[in-house]
Formats: sequence, C-alpha cells, structure tokens
Amino acid sequence: MAIAGRWIISLFVCGLCAWPAWGHRVVILKSEELKIYSETIAAFKADLKDHTIEEILIAEKTQPAQKVIETLDKNPPAAVFALGSLALKTCFATTNKDIPCLYTFVLQSGANSGANHGHKGRGISLEVAPQALLQQLKLLVPGWRSFYAFVSARNSQKSIPGLEFKPVSGTAEIEKHLESLKGKPDVVVWLPPDPVLMSMIDLKRIIKASQVAKIPLVVFSEAFVRAGGFASLSLNYETLGHQAAALLLNSLDSGDWPGLEEGPIGTYLVVNRKLAKEIGVTINPRLYQLMVDVVVD
Repeated sequence: MAIAGRWIISLFVCGLCAWPAWGHRVVILKSEELKIYSETIAAFKADLKDHTIEEILIAEKTQPAQKVIETLDKNPPAAVFALGSLALKTCFATTNKDIPCLYTFVLQSGANSGANHGHKGRGISLEVAPQALLQQLKLLVPGWRSFYAFVSARNSQKSIPGLEFKPVSGTAEIEKHLESLKGKPDVVVWLPPDPVLMSMIDLKRIIKASQVAKIPLVVFSEAFVRAGGFASLSLNYETLGHQAAALLLNSLDSGDWPGLEEGPIGTYLVVNRKLAKEIGVTINPRLYQLMVDVVVD
C-alpha cells in the first residue's frame, strides 16, 4: 500500500508539473503611483486571478525605464498591461518584438500607438465620445441649447452637430469668450481632455471666470468638478480595468493584436449641485436621480 501510495502521489505531482495551473504571466507596467491606476489594476487583477501577475513601477532612482526594458527582454511575459505614456513607450522600446502590449491612460494615445516599432499592441482610449456627453447634458438640463468646447489650435477635432469647437491659445482668450457669453442662460462650455491646451492654461482662473459669467463649465474629471467645475462625464476606472482584462485575454487566446484603440465602456456623471443653485441652473428632477452618480455639494 505504501508503494502504491507513493506511486499515486508521484503521478499527481507530475500532473501538476505538466498542467499550466497559473495560466499566462502578465506584467503590469505603471508610469507612476496614482489612485486611479490602483482602481483599474484591482479590477484587472480580479479578472485574471488564475494567471500570474507582476507589477513594475517605473521610477528614476530605483527602477528606471532602461532597467525595465532589460528585465522584460530577459524574461518576456505573455503580455504587458501599460498604464501611462512612459509605460507604453517603455514597452514598445523592448528589443523583443513578440511582447504584446495593451495600454491605457495615454492622452492622445492614437499618435503613440503608431510608433510601436513593430510591436503587437492595442489600447483603450480615455476619451469619452463628445456625442455621449452632449446627449447626457441635454437630458439633464433640457433648456440648454448652445454647446461650445475650447480646444488647442493643434487639436484636429471638428465641430459636430450641436457642439462647436473653439480653438484658443491660452487662459486670457478663454476668459474673454466666457465674458462674451455672460447672461446667456442656454449656453454650456466644455473643457475636453486636450493635453496641449491643459499645459498652457490656468484652470483656476478659467473656473473663476465661468462662475462670474454664470456659464456652466463642463470638465473631464471629478477632481475638477470639486475644484469648481459644473459637471463631468468621467471614466469609471474600475470598469476600465475589467475592460482591459477582457481585451487582453481575448488577444492572448486569439493571437490577434489589431493595433487599434477601443473606446471606454464605463462612465459616471458628476454634478456640482451647489454651483448649479448659485448660477441658476435648473436640473431635470425626474432624470437627476437616474443619471447622476456623484453629487458635489
């Protein structure tokens, strides 16, 4: 019996050795430590609990990008999930072209994904479609008729029906536009996630100018609403993590890395209710409870 028992145990152990119990090995590559990264990563890891997950934070002193590149080349994972521009560039800088990369949290990532140096990849954009934002705002406040979006002169977005894009060069120009719109109750201004514009403006001054003019300023993050913006249609970062896990597993199973970007599938609406009262905006009471996910008072 003892011999038979040892034989059975040996077969069991060998079976474990042959069976890929831990699935794929995936490296999560982070450009920095951010709360929104953590929310996305937690959801991503929850959906890949049967796989081996490693996290690497790119840090100039302890883990510089070049060291990370060498680590990935020496021990290539099945895939990399890159969060942020630096993580994406690091992944695409590896010598091993067979390391595929799924990326997100990269503003204007379409431009970056083209410079993949022959690597396989796909991405999830951070940009919420203007049409989706416009539709929700019209439902929330039926009296709104005119919608403007401030963008940098280099932004290639074109106006769509109901939304006019206004190229601007800086804070002073936006302040002048807001002053000219003062007293028009049906006007809304949107500040989209334009990285070029955000690098050249003073957001506090723009928020102040919008409040003085009593023009609702729609922004692209909950933090900016809490800073004095009127509303935002923001990404749901937990849903983003689940979406990333689904796309990565699909590509690993099929071997298909289309090199394209998916739009984000999860959003939540944030409204500054206190500001709405101060500037005289009447929100649709029937849809308010259904549509608004976060209230700032």
